Amino acid sequence: MLGRVAYAVFWLWKAAVTVLGTVFGSAYLKLWGVRCPLVKCVGLPRVEKSPGGDISIGHGVTLRSARCSNVAGVFRPVSLCTRRNGCISIGDHSGLSAAVVVSESRVSIGKHVLVGPGVGIVDTDFHPLDAVARREPHAAGVSEPVEIGDDVFIGMNSIVLRGVTIGRGSVIAAGSVVADSIPPGVLAAGVPACVVRRLDGDGKI
Repeated sequence: MLGRVAYAVFWLWKAAVTVLGTVFGSAYLKLWGVRCPLVKCVGLPRVEKSPGGDISIGHGVTLRSARCSNVAGVFRPVSLCTRRNGCISIGDHSGLSAAVVVSESRVSIGKHVLVGPGVGIVDTDFHPLDAVARREPHAAGVSEPVEIGDDVFIGMNSIVLRGVTIGRGSVIAAGSVVADSIPPGVLAAGVPACVVRRLDGDGKI
């Protein structure tokens, strides 16, 4: 009996967090100049849009930032950040849980994309590889666009690096580091991520 009560209280709390997060989160996104409709925010995301940057979010997108929002574990808010003239676009009906997306060039996330907890997607090295160059104030690393196709699933704690394209319908296994492009319709895993096998039309392997 107590378990059922606790379960009911949890879901009431989660519903309240979702409603409040959606109202205030959407307002917060717009305050930062994000182009978006009403966004389902479970908890408040973190946004940092540079003056020359652009962030757009499609319809039916969910951003999960609260601890109660994902049983796989959420320990930080969804973070969307542009540097210089960076551009982030998130397609319709995609969902991000505690993911970090940083763009200095362009990060394009397609429709119906699922991004698991702890995932990092960055299109920049942030700092130069050369040690002497790193001493210069505001020295920037190399930046190349990242393209993530429709219906991609990126497992928790994976990292997607600059210059990568992930083809439509592919799955990136948890904990992978995607340093090279991945073709459509495959399962990729590892550090660095490599194609393990193709997926059939039903998503089976």
